[in-house]
Amino acid sequence: MAKLNHRLVSLGVVCALVILGLLIAVIVLATRKREGAKEDKQLTPHVSALSILQQYNVDDGLNITWYTNSTSIAREGVAGMLNVELTKEAGKFYSNGGQLELSNILDNLKPTDTGIKIKLETKFQNSTMALELVRELRRQKVKNPVIITLPVFSQTFKWQQFLSSEEVDNDIMISFDLTVKCCDTGIGRGTVEYVDILCNQADVKCFIEVDIRNLLKSWQDIKWLLNRNHNVLLIISDTSVINNESLYDSLTVRNDIDKNKVLYNFGETLKREFLHVASTAGSPLLYFDINPRDAGKIIWSHNTDTWEQINKATSGEAMMIEGDIMLLGQDTSNQTELPIMAHTVGDYNNMTFEQWLDEIIKVDKGMKFDFKSLDAVKPALRIVQRKRDKIKGPIWLNADILTGPNATHTRIPADDFLDAITQFPEATLSLGWTTVSKRTNYNLKYTMAMVQEMQNICKTLQQPITFPVRAEQLVDSWDEFNWLLKQSRRYTLTVWTSHTDNVTKSDMNYIKQQAEASRVYFDLPEQLRPTF
Repeated sequence: MAKLNHRLVSLGVVCALVILGLLIAVIVLATRKREGAKEDKQLTPHVSALSILQQYNVDDGLNITWYTNSTSIAREGVAGMLNVELTKEAGKFYSNGGQLELSNILDNLKPTDTGIKIKLETKFQNSTMALELVRELRRQKVKNPVIITLPVFSQTFKWQQFLSSEEVDNDIMISFDLTVKCCDTGIGRGTVEYVDILCNQADVKCFIEVDIRNLLKSWQDIKWLLNRNHNVLLIISDTSVINNESLYDSLTVRNDIDKNKVLYNFGETLKREFLHVASTAGSPLLYFDINPRDAGKIIWSHNTDTWEQINKATSGEAMMIEGDIMLLGQDTSNQTELPIMAHTVGDYNNMTFEQWLDEIIKVDKGMKFDFKSLDAVKPALRIVQRKRDKIKGPIWLNADILTGPNATHTRIPADDFLDAITQFPEATLSLGWTTVSKRTNYNLKYTMAMVQEMQNICKTLQQPITFPVRAEQLVDSWDEFNWLLKQSRRYTLTVWTSHTDNVTKSDMNYIKQQAEASRVYFDLPEQLRPTF
């Protein structure tokens, strides 16, 4: 009996070992199968939209170059994406028109770092074809970044089928196409909320691609999505006829969000024109890389009209340098066409405007031209235009074009100033009111009629606009200026003061607390700058 029990125990041990061995074998085989499947599936390591910028060592989507021809792409050293529209013939993907097979296009990309953005021809825009494209890209073992543009609204595209497929992994980026007819009248909150849901389901880096002509009228909802979902970036595409309005619409968007949140799918000509506008009319927050976007961090040099002041400003921490401009001999019988640095008639600081400009160009800081006479505008801007290619930083054109609280009439009428600056329109306009100090008039403030009059002038302009506001009157006028800021994302305020005014730091902290951080600049002495 003892021997029988011993044999049974031995048999049980052997059986257990066999079963354990079989279980281990099954696990090993399953693991190898999964790894093999993963190897076959892998397209490239996860490449996020932000990592595209990092890959090229750039932090600005404007530095990405877009191509339409795979034979013209830069071989190395240039951040680039190739636009391709594909059709399918005889079981193979070709560029639309049948000129190049997809495999040939990808071969052209291999020696480069250039990525590819693929859009299927309209009749092939369905989820089944999109999955076939994904499988083909995996078969080709593409190492370059890949974006696939897909329709948001289409009866033939089944998003659940596409997103639930194991083929769709985080190594492919998706661009939601909002450039088509569905969005000709604008992109509403419902659309971007739907894209938000799809992107979260995809769990990949996503883009929304928007036609440049629909950009500004949809910007509020687009920005909501970009701020809400950090996996989403914006691609602005030039699929329509381009004009100045489109350029400045794109500039408004650029000035209103982080520069790594937007890519510009522009052709060579449009990109060149946009770079021209965006350099001098761009936001100081972008130029000086202020992140997070806080206009209170811009440091100013005010009334910089003498050699001593300009030397201090150019060598110090000032970012934006403001100077006052009149003509030599202003309002006298000896008036000339030579712009000089002068705050009031009769001032002479032995510095011409051209000398002042040259000193700032040397250090690539921003500049604000405070015109004290209409006569000086065109002569000064002709000088600026002549030196245009040397200027890197923001330019602001300032004038008091309306009569402010209890103040004297302006010597620079609005229509005349706006006509004169056509000499150099690629700038931020700084449009203000004549003002006087409160002194004992404690009720002195900007009225709603004043800001509405300004809005009526500015609503048809295209450039970015800042409104210079006297600090001691801003707190009591905040409701009026808050209304004005809400009229356009192109608008900002610039708070300034005179040394005789009664301004406190607590007042400025209050304004800082009330306002969106990116929309109020403080051109103030250090002891008055808000710290909230």
